Amino acid sequence: MPLSFLAKSAGSPSKTFRVCGLAFLLGLAFARYPVALAVGIGVCAAAVLRLPSARRVLVIAAIVFVVGALRPRGPTIALPTESFAGLRAASVRAVRRAAPGPEGTLLLGMSVGDTTGMPRWLTLRFRRTGTSHLLAVSGANVTIAAGTLVSLLFALRLRRRAVAIGAAGAVCAFALFAGAEPPVVRAAFMALLVLAARELGRKPDSANLLIAAACIMLALDPAALTSVSFALSFTATGGLLWLTPPIAARLETMHFIRRAPEFLRGTAADGLAAQLATLPVALGTFGTFSAVSPLANILAAPFVPLLTIGGGALLAAAGILPDLGRAVGLALAVPVRFLLVLLAWCDAVPGAFLAGGAMPLPLAVSWYVFLAILIVRARDLSDDGKARMLLATNSS
Repeated sequence: MPLSFLAKSAGSPSKTFRVCGLAFLLGLAFARYPVALAVGIGVCAAAVLRLPSARRVLVIAAIVFVVGALRPRGPTIALPTESFAGLRAASVRAVRRAAPGPEGTLLLGMSVGDTTGMPRWLTLRFRRTGTSHLLAVSGANVTIAAGTLVSLLFALRLRRRAVAIGAAGAVCAFALFAGAEPPVVRAAFMALLVLAARELGRKPDSANLLIAAACIMLALDPAALTSVSFALSFTATGGLLWLTPPIAARLETMHFIRRAPEFLRGTAADGLAAQLATLPVALGTFGTFSAVSPLANILAAPFVPLLTIGGGALLAAAGILPDLGRAVGLALAVPVRFLLVLLAWCDAVPGAFLAGGAMPLPLAVSWYVFLAILIVRARDLSDDGKARMLLATNSS
């Protein structure tokens, strides 16, 4: 039965939430297309009628689907970024005085996502090497901001709940300070949900976290669904969640890669997963493809934590003591220039940057179906391997 997977998905609260969350997203996506919306409502009705064992969940999912379809007719709920706009502008000015030139602009991009003063040649270099994501605030920045505060609060020997509340406050403040762009909002909501789950003694489910973040963001601003940064953020995160494990397992079978340090293998798997997941969106937006992106990301990986944390330190130092800010800027100039030299070397590789065009919609859909088949196939092979190992253990 084509709808039987819904009944299987209704067996636990986690899967129930997943079904309802996807129903909301589908309703929102189909809101602009009356024919598709009518078909979606018909499928929900058929599911309710044909699967009585899961009727309660399916009724809720159908209601949520309709709510998602009607949500674009309501008002947009904006996040209060204005309260941090003045502080952000003053901090950016202080950093540019302390570290003028491309170095300071790069540090601002990697720490808070501000690229307003970045030279065009530098922007193109990041795009041509497939490293533009380093200039967008994402989960890594949110993790660093929250992790730094958590370490300080634990050092003060505060209670766990106080530390969790402090971390949640830091995540919210950082997201608003960074401009509340879709990537940082997505990362912030996922971080807040993780903190809430741990405080309640629940194990976070990565797929549900991603779906919940998408639902919250689109409930606040349905227009974000058509945003390029929203699409890139969620497809890249989905790639990291579901494509990285099979790619990493495949890389482990390659002798010359298996001998590389684990950190570099993980970086290569993450880079390939994100590039494969975002390929249709990137081609549709920029019409280009970087063949050296995996290599460039591996070479840039050792510099990312240093420059992200260093950029945050530069923001704080330049805003408090200009002389201290200049000293921090001078210290960071060396790794920044090393990174720029490595990216220039990658950019100079023949065939590194390929100009193509937008991927046709049928091909894009086929691409994601192909990736889904790869993920399911890799998961089945992994389950078979675990079953054989368990059988061998029990028989010995």
